[in-house]
Amino acid sequence: MMIYQPARRLGHEVLMNNSEGLGKPLSPDEATDRIRYATSLEVGIGYRWEEAQNLLNMGLQIGDVIHVLKRSGRVYEEGRPSSRFGAFCYCMDGTSPNSRGRVVRIEVIMSPSPMELKVNRVTWRDS
Repeated sequence: MMIYQPARRLGHEVLMNNSEGLGKPLSPDEATDRIRYATSLEVGIGYRWEEAQNLLNMGLQIGDVIHVLKRSGRVYEEGRPSSRFGAFCYCMDGTSPNSRGRVVRIEVIMSPSPMELKVNRVTWRDS
């Protein structure tokens, strides 16, 4: 299976054959890089309706989620399998301008292509 993978030195995508790594979660550092890369491309990020409502209850905005995904967030744990074939769920923790110093945890489902992200859940890390 052919997927897109970011090339760090060149700053653009290269087509790579990753069939040997299919079905394995990325390391936390690599997951952080891929999520940041996909977010920096300003691709569509999917949200569940419940999570959009949850953001309002937390006093956060969509821009706060993007800030965590693109700048301040970091993945600390290995991903777990998602119900979507070939996709894994990663928890990214970071602060945002409206989080008042609290750490936001965002569960992101990343498909084998870094072009597809879906925000599954947004919570406070300390709760």
